[in-house]
This record gives sequence, C-alpha cells and structure tokens, in this order.
Amino acid sequence: MLFRLFSASGVLFLALVLATPVWSDEAEVDLRSGFRQDELRWSIGGGGLDVLSELRWDNLEIFQVQGGSRYLWEWPGSAFDVAVRGSAAYGWIVDGENRDSDYAGPNRSDEWSRSTNAADQGEVLDLSLAGGLQFPLAHGRASITPLLGYSYHEQNLTLRDGVQVLSDQELADQFFGVGEVTVPALGAFPGLDSTYETQWSGPWTGVEMTFSPAERFFLAGRLEFHLVDFRAEANWNLRSDMQHPQSFVQEATGYGLVGEVTGQYALNSRWAIELAMAYGDWQAEDGTDRIYLADGSLASTRLNEVSWTTLSLNLGIVFRY
Repeated sequence: MLFRLFSASGVLFLALVLATPVWSDEAEVDLRSGFRQDELRWSIGGGGLDVLSELRWDNLEIFQVQGGSRYLWEWPGSAFDVAVRGSAAYGWIVDGENRDSDYAGPNRSDEWSRSTNAADQGEVLDLSLAGGLQFPLAHGRASITPLLGYSYHEQNLTLRDGVQVLSDQELADQFFGVGEVTVPALGAFPGLDSTYETQWSGPWTGVEMTFSPAERFFLAGRLEFHLVDFRAEANWNLRSDMQHPQSFVQEATGYGLVGEVTGQYALNSRWAIELAMAYGDWQAEDGTDRIYLADGSLASTRLNEVSWTTLSLNLGIVFRY
C-alpha cells in the first residue's frame, strides 16, 4: 500500500508540475499531519431476514500525513482563472474496536452470536484530483470555484484479539438446523487475524470558496458531492467453510458528502501555516455479497448498506512559489 501511495503521489505531483506553464500566476504545495477518526458499518440480509449479519468498526483512531498541490493560472482579459488541485494522504490505524453480530429474527432480533474484536491495526489511503474555473470576488479578496474531480479511497482493516460475548447455540440450531453451525463458546478465542479491505472511487463535483479577511489570514471552505463505486474484499481466516485469502467480495454503488474548512496564516510571502478540518459521510447500498466457499462453490446474498463517516483535524505548512 505504501508503494501505491508513493507512486500515485509522484505521478500526481509530476503531472501537475509538467502542466504548469511558466506564466503560472500562483502555485503552492502543502504538507499536513494530524489525527482522524472513522466509523464503518455494514450489514447483509438473507434467509428471509432483513439483517442476517452486521459488523461495526467504532472509534478508529488514525494518524495521517497528507500532501497537496494547487495551481492557479491567470487568463488576461478573462473574468475567471483556471485552478487545478490534487492531494494524497496515508494513515496508520492506532486504535479501534469491532463488533460482529449475527441474528435469527427480523429487525435485529434473536441475536445468537456476538463478538468484540480489536481493530487497532491497518492503513488508510486517500487520493483526489480536481480542476475548475475560479471567479475572483471583492476585488480579489474572495473567490468561488466550481470543481470537477475524481477520488479514490482505501481502508485496510484487521480484526484480532476476539472475545465471544454472546453465544446461543439453541437459536443457531433453530435457524440453520441442528449441527449446521457451531457457535463459539463465551470468552476469548485464539487465532483471529481477519482482514476487510475497502475501495471507494468515483467522480465528484463541488465548490470551493475563499476569503481573506486580513492581510495575513486566508480562509477556505469546500463542499464535495461524490458518486462512488464501492468494493470490499475480506479474508475471514477462522472460517473453514470459506476460501482464503478471498472469503467474500462486496460490491455496491452510492454517494459521498465531504466538507473541509481551512485557515492559513502567512509567515511571509513564501511560507504559511494552516489548520484544516474535514468531515465525510459515505453511503453505499443495495449491493451484493459474494461468498467463496471452501468446496469451490459460490453463494450470494444481499448487501444492505455500507456506511462510513470520517472526521479529521490536521496542522501543516504551505510553500508558495
């Protein structure tokens, strides 16, 4: 994953630099670091139930680094300028928890199995590229820029240190048949090392607004609406009835809403410090969950929904040239 990040970041930076003519009016690069918190949830239905199984990742604490580039070309005699921006971010998951629940009744009733698992390992990756026309306002102290872009996001999650906190073999026998499913006994169970890897990608449109209330201060706000294709691959390492390393694949379509607010303080004509806060709400639904069974056969069920929210706060430096 680090190789993909560095490769993509290098290609992105090189493409922007090569595309910048010598008459570029303004160019800047920034480097940020900070913390981010994610929540992820998905559920599947089947066997006549609206929710057959549901997994939640809560309080995923992530340390991330992010780099970005922005170029602005001035078109003499025109009412607008041309802006291009790109960013790449990589993060390490340092803490988090997971809950895995299975049900035998409608509306999440008759829960027959529940485990809580550590989710304090893994990585995340975010890439974005966009461009648009920037319209100056208030004699150049403000601007508005409609944007079109494309983004790609990954979450590589792990499950370990499993603890069975609810176990009802009788309910499982009633739903699946006697002896078809063995529910783990209460308590810690060894060997859990499962992975769940997501990909969210697609085009987006949005708008960015900037305002400079004082000579050294600069404020920016950006709103984005994404159309996404969602895909996830999992390796449920303790499930002997499934294949490894690909136990099941999920696919769906959905959308994402992203907002970011950035404040900058210029130290001089070249350098500035910045503080950025971003929030994202991503949803995918009405998809498919394809299960690769150990005997070589393939089963399929309904992927109800996938929900991902993320909140980040980053501090960084900006260099203008």
